Amino acid sequence: MWTKDAQGKPWVGVACEGDGASLWWPCKDHPSDEADSVQMAFSVPKGLKCISNGNLEKEVIGKDFSTYVWKVHYPINNYNVTLNIGNYAEVKDEYVRPDNSSLDLRYYVLQFNKEKAREYFQQVKPMLKCFEHYFSKYPFPKDGYAIVETPYLGMEHQSAISYGNKFRKNMLGYDYIVIHESAHEWWGNNVTACDHGDLWIQESFTTYAEALFIECIYDYNTSVNYLLRQRNYIKNNEPVKGPSNVNYHYWKDSDMYYKGSWMLHTLRAVIDNDSLWFSILKDIQDQFSQKQICSDELINFISQKGMINLQPFFNQYLLHTDIPVFKYKIEKKKGKYYLIYKLDAFEKDLALPIKIKSKNGNSIKIIAEDTVKKIEIEENSIEDFKIPTDLYYISVEKLN
Repeated sequence: MWTKDAQGKPWVGVACEGDGASLWWPCKDHPSDEADSVQMAFSVPKGLKCISNGNLEKEVIGKDFSTYVWKVHYPINNYNVTLNIGNYAEVKDEYVRPDNSSLDLRYYVLQFNKEKAREYFQQVKPMLKCFEHYFSKYPFPKDGYAIVETPYLGMEHQSAISYGNKFRKNMLGYDYIVIHESAHEWWGNNVTACDHGDLWIQESFTTYAEALFIECIYDYNTSVNYLLRQRNYIKNNEPVKGPSNVNYHYWKDSDMYYKGSWMLHTLRAVIDNDSLWFSILKDIQDQFSQKQICSDELINFISQKGMINLQPFFNQYLLHTDIPVFKYKIEKKKGKYYLIYKLDAFEKDLALPIKIKSKNGNSIKIIAEDTVKKIEIEENSIEDFKIPTDLYYISVEKLN
């Protein structure tokens, strides 16, 4: 992207996911092929700076041009390699963990935003604390954590996160671009989809990570309310997973983000064991750290850890547009009340555990499948009887 900043000085950035890194440098352009490390040298007109991934190894100021040499110490996706040219200033900081270990933080912003950035990016520290709690330690410690101000909204460039949201916080007091793109350091940069058709692995977990951040900073109910806002953006017009082996990047909506996030929120309710659920998230990061993973491999891994066959579950949400429909009715017969129910879904083998709560605080645990089932319920369970659509991404209809 070629533009100028507010002071009329040149401002250049790169964002090439989808089209591919071969747009601007020769490479084997497929996400399954990562360099084990990268060294890059850029010469730019004197008076401008070039910011790239990793650490700045050398800066040579010449008469007309300045040369910047950057080094990435870890495997990196081709599309994550980037450069930024502009009138940049550097703000240094440090994240100190509870165990007293530390991580270098760097913020590269346009000169006139330097003082603003120093305070604004303090939100990074609690965010890192939350993500390290849920996932694992920041995966690229030698390269440090960095944010680079860009003329476009954002991108997850490894150890050089692109940020262009113009220092705007949301109603909860944080910047969602900072949170989302930073979560990609774990989901996308550390654990990488093996094919563009599997990008849900990166975007679904990252979008869900936004809700986990809210849960960490605030509480579970605030997180669910955040998820309910995400739900408004789901279209259900096309499959979340794209075809493999064709460099697919032609989605027309954002369901891999928001529907994928709700799929994972639903999966948490299906597993119904937070200790197990969060251990699975960490296990994914540990097992597949700095590796590529395909959909089937990840689904099998989660199934093994959760001790449940989740292939029909993931097939339903990833491969089909319509979501499962829970159909039910309550009947009274000979003074007793019965819940009659079934699940309509494209995946006929889908068995969805659902926990139904009533006003008196009791829970009814059922397994909804493609057959009509009938269970007796207490009369006082009928009042305020609701299917918890705040926990499961399903629709609800009356059973005829």
